[in-house]
Amino acid sequence: MTIREFAERILLSDRLADKLAPPPPGLLLDPPKKGSYPTPDLPGRPLTLRPRKNHEARTKIPSPEQLGDEEQRSILLHFFCNHELLAVELMALALLKFPDAPDAFRRGLLHTLRDEQEHTRLYLARMAATGTEFGAHSLSRMIWDHIAPMTSPLEYVSRLSLTFEQSNLDYARYYAAAFERVDDRETASLLGTIYKDEIAHVGYGLKWLRRFKQQKESDWDAWHRSLAHPLTPVRAKAPGGVPFNEEGRRRAGLDTEFIQQLQLYQRSRGRTPHLHLFNPNCEAHAAAANQGKSYQADKAARTLEEDLEALMLAMAHPDDVVLMRRPPGSAHLTRLHEAGLPLPEILPLAQVGDLKTRKIGGFRPWAWSPEASELFRPLSDIPTGQSLFPWREALPAEQFSKILTGRAARQLGLTDNESLVFEDFASARAHLHSRLPEEPLLLKSPLACAGRGQFPVTTTTALAQQEDWLHHILNTQGAVVIEPFCPRLLDFSALYDISRSGQVRFLSFTRLLTDARGHYLGTRVAPKIGQIFPKACTVAFHQPLIATGEGHLSGPDFYKKFLLRELPRLLPGYQGPVAIDAFFYQKEAERIRLRPIVEINARCSMGRIAHQLRRLLAPDEVGELTIARRREFSKTLPDGLPLNDPEQAKGFLALWKHHQ
Repeated sequence: MTIREFAERILLSDRLADKLAPPPPGLLLDPPKKGSYPTPDLPGRPLTLRPRKNHEARTKIPSPEQLGDEEQRSILLHFFCNHELLAVELMALALLKFPDAPDAFRRGLLHTLRDEQEHTRLYLARMAATGTEFGAHSLSRMIWDHIAPMTSPLEYVSRLSLTFEQSNLDYARYYAAAFERVDDRETASLLGTIYKDEIAHVGYGLKWLRRFKQQKESDWDAWHRSLAHPLTPVRAKAPGGVPFNEEGRRRAGLDTEFIQQLQLYQRSRGRTPHLHLFNPNCEAHAAAANQGKSYQADKAARTLEEDLEALMLAMAHPDDVVLMRRPPGSAHLTRLHEAGLPLPEILPLAQVGDLKTRKIGGFRPWAWSPEASELFRPLSDIPTGQSLFPWREALPAEQFSKILTGRAARQLGLTDNESLVFEDFASARAHLHSRLPEEPLLLKSPLACAGRGQFPVTTTTALAQQEDWLHHILNTQGAVVIEPFCPRLLDFSALYDISRSGQVRFLSFTRLLTDARGHYLGTRVAPKIGQIFPKACTVAFHQPLIATGEGHLSGPDFYKKFLLRELPRLLPGYQGPVAIDAFFYQKEAERIRLRPIVEINARCSMGRIAHQLRRLLAPDEVGELTIARRREFSKTLPDGLPLNDPEQAKGFLALWKHHQ
């Protein structure tokens, strides 16, 4: 019998015994020849072992915690057995498709095939011991579909040996320990044997990758290039929850660069990804668009975008894509990974056009300002079905504006939330002159963020300064907001999500950390408000201190009930994250009071980032996100986990720390 005849019997036979019959003694190596072998849609299989169709139900793979149940163990064995049989069939296909490959390659492939036949027989024996027949549960064809279209021996070793067999270095060791924990020592021993064989199989693939690739290419680059969409390096490692097995990969011969690149690499395994973008200058873009102009970011604005865009990693699911102007280095990504932050796929912003060939599940920019809407417009027809985060035109400028605060106060009947809007210089100046003798005032530009665009004035403020500031804001933004200037005790935010259907979900309260001028410094988060509010504010918060059109409400009633009903009315047509900024204040010899709505941020926020970081890294602890300026980290790094790469940061460094 020749190798070709042996391989055809395995590939085409519909008898399991034929597929598992070992190579006979004296098997002849076919002479090398050119030609192509047609790839069947599926290998031959008995009726009971044919993969399920798309519309048929799929058996759920049990978790390690379920393996104490014998039926669940048999389901997992069934799953593994199908993978081994598919490997046997794919190796037979490779022998048939590449008859002109080097003899040593084909002999090594035949040896590996024999190992996979033995693995299949061992799994069959273990299933029989549990009373389970092969075919009793659904079977997947996914591995076949990824590998069968291979067009060269390089593609074969890249797809099977270095992708699916490499992932078994994680699975085999992990599940061997899981079966050991439930006293199934036979299966644990079987998986231990398979683990050792898989190390050799990955080593075989690596040997031939190095033989076939361009010699100037790194192993990683050659392998990555050989994988065809939708197969990506993410399939070469087990998903989250199964530890990454660095030791096994080293034993197989993979180098440090390859292992590190793979450990950090992230791509969707099938869930269509959402796209994330950090566009913190959204208010400036909205202001320019409102005047029919386009915003040109200065150096400081560009530095903010580039330095802090890594914060969006906290908002992304591991299957998502974060677009970045300057992706972090591998060493920094390793630091984040080791700290426990699940990393998504990171794509340079300049390569956003590459996404036109991929399915996109939705769009999640920091804010739906004009530049984000235009960036994603070419991709807007990609999401299929009812996307939870569809593309949209830019939000109306008013939804970025502090003008919204006064309108909300009127709609909600808030009597202690004065925020007046003036569109001409004369009326604004008249208001200042009439009110300043009574109390200090705060002038605000409608479109600004992080405490900027504010000018506190008192009776001692030079008249020329007041008038110059008013002229500038009225000329550039068309309006100015004037509010009473209150002696603040504490700033905080209430975080929400508004769904596509208009359902509002309250998430958390966060404490804003600001400097003496009200500029943002950081955010403190915790499971309970008593951990971030001082006692006096906590007590006041639970009193009916907020006057609304429905009577006096406590803080929890206002933010967790009242606003849940009212937010869709305040932000018609909006979907996404919302942060309501507020503050406690206390005038001399008066009780603590609350200004319940200072700003309505219809976008992501630093508070939302801090909330996500706590949820991911320290759910039961007090956490703090702070933004350090260059002068604070130019010589030594401040305490905490740097979220953006300190080696790249030019002006800002985001830091996270947590404690009990």
